[in-house]
Amino acid sequence: MDLPDAEQTAKGTLDWPHAPPHRLGEAGVYFVTARARDKQLLLADDEMKDWFEAKLLELCAEFGWTLEAWCVLSNHYHFVGHSPVGANSAESLSAMIQKLHSLTTKELNRRENQPGRSRLWQNYRETHLTFQRSYLARLHYVHQNAVHHGLVKGRLGLEMVQREEVQRVRDPRMAQDDHQLQV
Repeated sequence: MDLPDAEQTAKGTLDWPHAPPHRLGEAGVYFVTARARDKQLLLADDEMKDWFEAKLLELCAEFGWTLEAWCVLSNHYHFVGHSPVGANSAESLSAMIQKLHSLTTKELNRRENQPGRSRLWQNYRETHLTFQRSYLARLHYVHQNAVHHGLVKGRLGLEMVQREEVQRVRDPRMAQDDHQLQV
């Protein structure tokens, strides 16, 4: 595969491998995933996972994003979230993720007494979910990822973790039947 030239990259007609462009032109529901650089286990400690989750939720509120599902693992995370409403509102995702990764790096440096470390995160990827089947598949993936990696024990554990949040932010445009979005 030939690498894109500067013009193709700027236009978004050909993407760099492993450096996804961010196409955040319109409001909607997005699936987001990011991982630690070199697959480092940055969030292996449960206290750090809790700190990261709290910071993620705090920043989503600050930037106007509403999470529907999320999963924080030792070296990566996923979420399905609704962007703020309005023209170009999804563009706030880039600033939110940058702030999350920056604050997380600073906190890890403080906890591990390693000042000056930077670039602990890879670039993130997002997908604008415009079809119900894609939406439901990503929602299912995020929920099952938590079970698969042992963060919760099966369906009951997941219900306890996210049932209230899923019901609170459900987007009626994405569901034909209410039961499809039950955890």
